[in-house]
Amino acid sequence: MSHEPPHSTEPLTKGTVIHALVAATREIWGEDGLRDVSERLSGETREATLGATFTSLGWHPTRQILEWNEALWGGPAAGDDQAFRHVVARSIELGFGRVRRVFLSFATPTLLAERATQLWKHDHTHGVLTLDSSAQAEGRAKVALAGHPFTTTPVSRIAIAEVFRDVLSLSRAKNVVESHAMSGDVLVISLSWDA
Repeated sequence: MSHEPPHSTEPLTKGTVIHALVAATREIWGEDGLRDVSERLSGETREATLGATFTSLGWHPTRQILEWNEALWGGPAAGDDQAFRHVVARSIELGFGRVRRVFLSFATPTLLAERATQLWKHDHTHGVLTLDSSAQAEGRAKVALAGHPFTTTPVSRIAIAEVFRDVLSLSRAKNVVESHAMSGDVLVISLSWDA
Protein backbone atom coordinates (compact mmCIF):
# COMPACT_ATOMS: atom_id res chain seq x y z
CA MET A 1 0.00 0.00 0.00
CA SER A 2 1.33 3.44 -0.93
CA HIS A 3 2.20 5.86 1.82
CA GLU A 4 1.41 8.72 -0.54
CA PRO A 5 -2.15 10.03 -0.34
CA PRO A 6 -4.43 9.50 -3.32
CA HIS A 7 -5.36 12.60 -5.28
CA SER A 8 -8.47 13.95 -3.63
CA THR A 9 -10.25 17.27 -3.36
CA GLU A 10 -11.65 16.02 -0.03
CA PRO A 11 -9.26 16.44 2.92
CA LEU A 12 -7.76 13.10 3.94
CA THR A 13 -5.95 12.01 7.10
CA LYS A 14 -3.66 9.05 7.65
CA GLY A 15 -5.36 6.03 9.23
CA THR A 16 -2.79 5.98 12.03
CA VAL A 17 -4.65 8.94 13.55
CA ILE A 18 -7.89 6.95 13.68
CA HIS A 19 -6.12 3.81 14.88
CA ALA A 20 -4.63 5.76 17.80
CA LEU A 21 -8.03 7.28 18.68
CA VAL A 22 -9.59 3.81 18.77
CA ALA A 23 -6.77 2.49 20.96
CA ALA A 24 -6.95 5.45 23.35
CA THR A 25 -10.73 5.17 23.63
CA ARG A 26 -10.48 1.46 24.39
CA GLU A 27 -7.69 2.01 26.94
CA ILE A 28 -9.47 4.83 28.81
CA TRP A 29 -13.12 3.76 28.63
CA GLY A 30 -12.94 0.08 27.69
CA GLU A 31 -15.22 -1.76 25.32
CA ASP A 32 -18.28 0.03 26.73
CA GLY A 33 -16.78 3.41 25.82
CA LEU A 34 -15.82 2.20 22.37
CA ARG A 35 -19.35 0.86 21.86
CA ASP A 36 -20.78 4.24 22.98
CA VAL A 37 -18.65 6.03 20.39
CA SER A 38 -19.50 3.46 17.71
CA GLU A 39 -23.23 3.95 18.25
CA ARG A 40 -22.84 7.71 17.75
CA LEU A 41 -21.02 7.38 14.42
CA SER A 42 -22.74 7.29 11.05
CA GLY A 43 -22.87 3.83 9.48
CA GLU A 44 -20.29 4.87 6.89
CA THR A 45 -17.79 6.13 9.47
CA ARG A 46 -18.40 3.18 11.79
CA GLU A 47 -17.65 0.71 9.00
CA ALA A 48 -14.70 2.69 7.63
CA THR A 49 -13.00 3.17 11.02
CA LEU A 50 -14.03 0.12 13.01
CA GLY A 51 -14.85 -2.40 10.30
CA ALA A 52 -12.80 -5.33 9.06
CA THR A 53 -11.45 -3.41 6.05
CA PHE A 54 -9.91 -0.55 8.09
CA THR A 55 -6.19 -0.10 7.59
CA SER A 56 -4.06 2.31 9.58
CA LEU A 57 -1.76 2.73 6.57
CA GLY A 58 -4.58 4.02 4.39
CA TRP A 59 -5.94 7.52 3.94
CA HIS A 60 -9.38 8.34 5.26
CA PRO A 61 -11.70 11.35 4.89
CA THR A 62 -10.88 13.85 7.62
CA ARG A 63 -14.62 14.29 8.23
CA GLN A 64 -14.52 10.85 9.88
CA ILE A 65 -12.10 12.16 12.52
CA LEU A 66 -14.39 15.13 13.12
CA GLU A 67 -17.23 12.66 13.58
CA TRP A 68 -15.08 10.67 16.03
CA ASN A 69 -14.31 13.85 17.98
CA GLU A 70 -18.01 14.68 18.28
CA ALA A 71 -18.85 11.09 19.29
CA LEU A 72 -16.12 11.11 21.95
CA TRP A 73 -17.23 14.51 23.25
CA GLY A 74 -20.93 13.59 23.39
CA GLY A 75 -20.31 10.00 24.48
CA PRO A 76 -17.73 8.79 26.99
CA ALA A 77 -16.20 12.25 27.60
CA ALA A 78 -19.71 13.54 28.43
CA GLY A 79 -18.84 17.07 27.34
CA ASP A 80 -16.01 17.29 29.86
CA ASP A 81 -13.11 19.29 28.42
CA GLN A 82 -10.43 17.53 30.48
CA ALA A 83 -11.76 14.03 29.73
CA PHE A 84 -11.82 14.83 26.01
CA ARG A 85 -8.32 16.32 26.09
CA HIS A 86 -7.11 13.24 27.96
CA VAL A 87 -8.24 10.84 25.21
CA VAL A 88 -6.79 13.11 22.50
CA ALA A 89 -3.45 13.33 24.35
CA ARG A 90 -3.38 9.58 24.89
CA SER A 91 -4.06 9.00 21.19
CA ILE A 92 -1.04 11.18 20.35
CA GLU A 93 1.12 9.17 22.75
CA LEU A 94 -0.09 5.89 21.24
CA GLY A 95 0.26 7.10 17.64
CA PHE A 96 2.53 10.01 16.82
CA GLY A 97 4.52 9.70 20.06
CA ARG A 98 5.15 5.99 19.68
CA VAL A 99 6.20 6.22 16.04
CA ARG A 100 8.43 9.25 16.61
CA ARG A 101 9.67 8.41 20.12
CA VAL A 102 13.37 8.67 19.23
CA PHE A 103 12.89 12.01 17.49
CA LEU A 104 10.85 13.40 20.40
CA SER A 105 13.40 12.23 22.97
CA PHE A 106 15.91 14.79 21.71
CA ALA A 107 13.55 17.31 20.08
CA THR A 108 13.59 20.85 21.33
CA PRO A 109 10.81 23.34 20.63
CA THR A 110 13.11 24.83 17.97
CA LEU A 111 13.56 21.49 16.21
CA LEU A 112 9.84 20.77 16.37
CA ALA A 113 9.15 24.20 14.90
CA GLU A 114 11.54 23.52 12.03
CA ARG A 115 9.80 20.21 11.27
CA ALA A 116 6.16 21.24 11.96
CA THR A 117 5.04 21.63 8.36
CA GLN A 118 6.72 18.39 7.28
CA LEU A 119 5.17 16.50 10.21
CA TRP A 120 1.74 17.92 9.35
CA LYS A 121 1.98 16.89 5.68
CA HIS A 122 2.89 13.34 6.69
CA ASP A 123 -0.62 12.81 8.14
CA HIS A 124 -2.84 15.35 6.32
CA THR A 125 -3.49 16.19 2.68
CA HIS A 126 -5.00 19.62 3.27
CA GLY A 127 -4.50 22.66 5.43
CA VAL A 128 -1.85 25.33 5.61
CA LEU A 129 0.15 25.22 8.82
CA THR A 130 2.37 28.14 9.77
CA LEU A 131 4.39 28.68 12.89
CA ASP A 132 5.64 31.84 14.55
CA SER A 133 8.52 30.70 16.73
CA SER A 134 10.18 34.11 17.16
CA ALA A 135 9.50 34.07 20.94
CA GLN A 136 10.82 30.54 21.60
CA ALA A 137 13.57 31.84 23.88
CA GLU A 138 10.79 33.16 26.15
CA GLY A 139 8.90 29.87 25.89
CA ARG A 140 6.18 30.95 23.47
CA ALA A 141 5.08 30.07 19.97
CA LYS A 142 1.98 30.38 17.80
CA VAL A 143 0.65 27.85 15.32
CA ALA A 144 -1.85 28.95 12.69
CA LEU A 145 -3.97 26.45 10.77
CA ALA A 146 -6.03 27.49 7.75
CA GLY A 147 -7.98 25.63 5.11
CA HIS A 148 -8.60 22.51 7.16
CA PRO A 149 -11.76 20.92 8.62
CA PHE A 150 -10.19 20.90 12.11
CA THR A 151 -10.88 24.64 12.26
CA THR A 152 -14.62 24.29 11.66
CA THR A 153 -16.13 23.15 14.97
CA PRO A 154 -15.43 23.98 18.63
CA VAL A 155 -14.70 20.31 19.45
CA SER A 156 -12.30 19.84 16.54
CA ARG A 157 -10.52 23.07 17.51
CA ILE A 158 -10.04 21.76 21.07
CA ALA A 159 -8.76 18.45 19.65
CA ILE A 160 -6.14 19.94 17.30
CA ALA A 161 -5.01 22.48 19.90
CA GLU A 162 -4.52 19.62 22.36
CA VAL A 163 -2.59 17.69 19.70
CA PHE A 164 -0.07 20.52 19.34
CA ARG A 165 0.14 21.01 23.12
CA ASP A 166 0.75 17.31 23.68
CA VAL A 167 3.32 16.92 20.89
CA LEU A 168 5.27 19.85 22.33
CA SER A 169 5.05 18.37 25.84
CA LEU A 170 6.45 15.05 24.51
CA SER A 171 9.58 16.95 23.51
CA ARG A 172 11.90 18.65 25.97
CA ALA A 173 9.39 21.46 26.65
CA LYS A 174 7.96 21.37 30.18
CA ASN A 175 4.61 22.59 31.53
CA VAL A 176 3.16 23.29 28.09
CA VAL A 177 -0.08 25.29 28.08
CA GLU A 178 -2.23 26.18 25.08
CA SER A 179 -4.98 28.63 24.28
CA HIS A 180 -6.68 28.94 20.93
CA ALA A 181 -9.04 31.21 19.07
CA MET A 182 -10.27 31.83 15.58
CA SER A 183 -8.94 34.84 13.70
CA GLY A 184 -11.22 35.04 10.70
CA ASP A 185 -11.05 31.56 9.18
CA VAL A 186 -7.65 30.74 10.74
CA LEU A 187 -7.24 28.84 13.98
CA VAL A 188 -4.47 30.40 16.06
CA ILE A 189 -3.03 28.20 18.82
CA SER A 190 -0.83 29.98 21.35
CA LEU A 191 1.60 27.71 23.17
CA SER A 192 3.72 28.53 26.20
CA TRP A 193 6.17 26.48 28.26
CA ASP A 194 8.92 26.87 30.81
CA ALA A 195 11.68 28.79 29.03
